Amino acid sequence: MEDVSVDQGYLPSSFLSSGDLGLQRRPEFVDTPGVKTVLVVDDDSDIRALIGWKLSLAGYSVVPAPDGEAALSAVRGDASSGPSVRPDLVLLDWTMPRMSGIEVCETLRADPATAEVPIILLTAKAQQSELARGLAAGADDYIVKPFSPGELLRRVDALLARSAPV
Repeated sequence: MEDVSVDQGYLPSSFLSSGDLGLQRRPEFVDTPGVKTVLVVDDDSDIRALIGWKLSLAGYSVVPAPDGEAALSAVRGDASSGPSVRPDLVLLDWTMPRMSGIEVCETLRADPATAEVPIILLTAKAQQSELARGLAAGADDYIVKPFSPGELLRRVDALLARSAPV
């Protein structure tokens, strides 16, 4: 399997131990009934790939975005980004070029179509004041980098379970 960009819906072969996981190229994003979609927004391609790999193995559909503007374009379905994505959850890096995770979080919360989508901030910012700022911007949870992929998956599972309609 060749190394290709996660942003094109692929997992890099470096995350496939000898290619024995059976992961192949993912087709263009399709909203599959019953499968939860996670929008992963981080400017670090290795982190996007690691998170995408972990969530895909857990049965989630993963839509990667390299920055905040690309994430908002995907959610809005701007012509350049293809069909719109309706994420069930957003994993959002705080520090990114072009648009910070805080700005993306506030924008998603201000839009009635995305105001209720759960958001987890991923960041190296570990001060209490930064945690408070992230939560005040509308984040539902906050994970400090470096993080355990297993802990990240548990938090995603828990937040989606809490936000599921009753």
